[in-house]
Amino acid sequence: MSLFKTQRLIITRLSRSFADNSKFLQQIPQVLTTEVTMTLPLSWQQVEDEIKGRQWLNDRLSEGTVCSITNLSNERLIGFLFLYEQELNSAQLTQASESFLEVRIGYLLAKQYWGKGLASELIAGLISYYKERGNVSRLVGGVELSNIGSIKV
Repeated sequence: MSLFKTQRLIITRLSRSFADNSKFLQQIPQVLTTEVTMTLPLSWQQVEDEIKGRQWLNDRLSEGTVCSITNLSNERLIGFLFLYEQELNSAQLTQASESFLEVRIGYLLAKQYWGKGLASELIAGLISYYKERGNVSRLVGGVELSNIGSIKV
């Protein structure tokens, strides 16, 4: 079941059952190419086959929430969204805020989808999703200094 949809994307929360889905696992190396992962930790690199894709996915699922980013028109995997929710303590909350979560976010898209406005669409959809939930105080994301596209997002 999808977490949310945008005009061109379907965002689906992944579970361990996806690590047993051969069709899904075969698509992971097509997203995690050398150019996409070169600035990421070594454990995110060299995912070249279904076996390494399964291990990579299980590792990411043990760290936080992992969502697939799927092209709405053809239902192909085009990237991943990573969500790490943290409860804020009372000192971190303002009196005007009743929200209690901070969400650290990350995403990656397959290279052929760079520069098409999909990351901006993804983040706009994510903001709308969390606004509807009403319990998130802030979204936090970091950007590689050389990634001008994500800096603009």
